[in-house]
Parts: sequence; C-alpha cells; structure tokens
Amino acid sequence: MPKPQETPGRPDVQGPPAQAAGGPPPGRGPAGARIAGSGENDVFVSTAADETFVGGGGVDTVIFDGDARDYAFATSGRGASVSGEDGNDVLIKIEAAQFDNATVYLDGRNNAPVVDDHAVDLVEDGEAVTVDALADAWDFENDAVSLVSVDGSAFDGEVSFDPATGEITFDPGDAYQGLGEGETVDVEVGFTASDGQDVTDGVVTVTITGTADTSEQTLSGWQTIGESAIADGTIEVIAETDDRQTDSEIEAFLGMTTTLDAFSLGDAASGSAIMTTVTLDAAGTLSFTFDLAGGDEGSSVFRDFGFITINGEPIMLEQYPGVEGPQSFSIELEAGTYEIGFGAVDMDDPFFGPTLTITDLVVETSGSTASSLTTASVSEPETVTTSETDGDLFATMVESQTEGSLDSFFPGSATGAAHAGPVAHDAVNAAPGLDGLEADMMAAASAGV
Repeated sequence: MPKPQETPGRPDVQGPPAQAAGGPPPGRGPAGARIAGSGENDVFVSTAADETFVGGGGVDTVIFDGDARDYAFATSGRGASVSGEDGNDVLIKIEAAQFDNATVYLDGRNNAPVVDDHAVDLVEDGEAVTVDALADAWDFENDAVSLVSVDGSAFDGEVSFDPATGEITFDPGDAYQGLGEGETVDVEVGFTASDGQDVTDGVVTVTITGTADTSEQTLSGWQTIGESAIADGTIEVIAETDDRQTDSEIEAFLGMTTTLDAFSLGDAASGSAIMTTVTLDAAGTLSFTFDLAGGDEGSSVFRDFGFITINGEPIMLEQYPGVEGPQSFSIELEAGTYEIGFGAVDMDDPFFGPTLTITDLVVETSGSTASSLTTASVSEPETVTTSETDGDLFATMVESQTEGSLDSFFPGSATGAAHAGPVAHDAVNAAPGLDGLEADMMAAASAGV
C-alpha cells in the first residue's frame, strides 16, 4: 500500500515489534495481493494498495507508514480494515497495526491515547505563555482524553494546567533574569494524558530567551549650592534668589573642566547647581526632560542658560533666547562612576535669573536594580575658609573703617566634591597703634627737603 500523506513533526513513540527468533521475513506483496502468515509471530509491511493480510498463530503485526490519525479504521468479528489516502487494506487475524506514532491493538484491549510533543518560546521577563498539550490528541476508541499531570520541576518559573482543556501555562516571572541578551535555555516539561484507562506521556520543550534588562539606577545623595532642591521627583535649580552663588563657586562645586564664561561665551554672573554620584555596573542611558524658564526668558541680550555636567564636562541644555516649553535629553554612558550635575546661570545682569526644571530623570542600565529620585539634602558645614585676599583687604583699613567679605564653607561630601555655601562677615579697624618716628631735621634741610 503506498505511503499516505504524512503529518510533519510527529515523532515515533514506539519502534517496530521484535520479530520472533527464526521467524519469517516481513510479508510483502503487490497491489491487491493476499499475504498469509506462517502461523508464528508474523510481521507484514503494507507497501501497495488494497492488500489482504492473514495472520494465524502467534502475535501478528502489519506496519504502515505515517501517522495513525491519517487512517480510518473499521473492525469486525475476525478482522479490520485500514483505509488510507491510496486504498484499503484488510487485516484478518491480525493483532496489531503499527504506525510511525502509535501501535493500534486490534485484539480487543484498550488503546492508550495519542498525543503530540510541543514547543513554546518565552522571554525571560515576558508575559506568561499557554500551550494546548491536547491539541490533536486522538484515541482509537474515541474516549475523551484529559490531562492528568504535569511535571514542571525543571522549569524555574511557575507552571499551571487545566485538566479539562489540556492547557499548560508557563510564567517565567523573574526566574531567568540571569540570562544575557539573546542567550537561551531549553527546559523539558513532561505531561501525562489519559483516556480514563491508559495513559500516554508527552513533552513540552520550553525555550527561554534572555533580553537586555532595563531598570532605574538609584539617584540619591544629592548635594546643592545656591537654591536647588528635589520635590516629588522634580529637580529645580533656581538662579534668581538671594542664595545664588558666583560663577567661580559653581565651577568649584561641580568640578568643572572649564569656566562658565568660556563655556557660555559671555559673562556668567551667578546661579545655582545640584549634583550627585551614580555608579553604572553596565552600559546605560541617562535621560530626562528639562525646561528653562523665567529670568530673561527670550532675551538675546541677557543669555541666561541651563546645563548639565558629567564628571565636570559641561553640556549646554538651553541658552536664551532658547526654545519655549519642555525638551528631552539623553546620553549613552559606559559602565563606571559618574558625577552628574545640573546648573542654572544668570548672565551679565545680577537681577533676573532663570529656573531649570528637571523631570523624569532615569538612568537605565543592563542588570541593575534601582529606585527613582530621592530628595536632595545639604549637610552641615565642617570648616569655613576665607579667601586669600581677605588679609590684604583688612590690612589696609583705616581706623573705624568697616569692610564686608563673602566667602565659602566646604562641608564633607560623600562624592568628594566641594559643597560651597556663603559666609558673610565684617571687619572693623580698632585704632591701630603706631611706633615712634625719628628724623634728622638738619640732614633733611641740607638735602633741600
């Protein structure tokens, strides 16, 4: 009998039956032939259409190509007919018909159900996926097939199943977060189906693929100079307050590699800044939304600006006249430790300074865990230093003269950066004493003095 249409992907679940020692070779014949056995354990092979196979004593088997589900069966008192795409074979006194995926017993015993193996793909941190383990399940006696058990011990996520529908659900959860991007792992999950009398085992091969993990890097330990703060996840750096600092103080605080004057191509008068240190254990992206407003907004004369520094290197975000409304910024960073700072600067005039607002600030890295922004804080001062010029200033004061000086204090910083704050103090000359003078008046007169 010619080979019927095969169904791809259906594996053998049972090999050919063993031939009795010393028995005859498998029976073969032309189309329409009648092939009789020897009275022992005979094995016949169906190779042509409309053959008749006659068994006798022993256990006799006819081998067919293909899937048992692609054939139709009819049984009677003494035999059975097996019909495929190319014809009909008659089996008389034959105990078993063997196919690629099952052996069908014709001797009155119950036949176990036939099920397929399956494959399913998951993403390491993706959604749960469900597979129908009983899809195309088949039972020779047409008994209902149900799913009776699933062995999910090899799967590190969560496995659940519905006995009635045969659906098995695989949820990876966070069990496979250790996979690198594109890395895969295969897991075999066994299941058992039953027709109420006999059982058949099957396998679901689960392939989990790793992805580039995305998470927010912690941004905490903020330090400020001037008027800067974080509230409800929003950073504000304000240059128009009494607390604003000079350009040189901002440069020192941020550890800048250039002056604000050179960076802005103008005269940076004063401003405020905020900074923190972040460590990336893998390459990532720093991103945020910013808006520069207030002060001399829109002016092409007083060109106030807002900027970011990364390890002291300044990057201009916006300089007036600028763009109205929020804008986005992002930059790729390699693994490492970075000092991230933001500043707002009032240019030329000391009156109207801008406010730089930062929102949605996130550092996304591979393989990190983190939280969002935390509130900025300012530590108490540890030391106060005066400028080198103060001594000269006070030395030249006359009696009762008063002079003021604005200096900076530098508290300790976990980031290693100076945290400057203003210190105002006054000095008064309290009538200094004078040494006596000696003069040779005659010598002076002879010299024409």
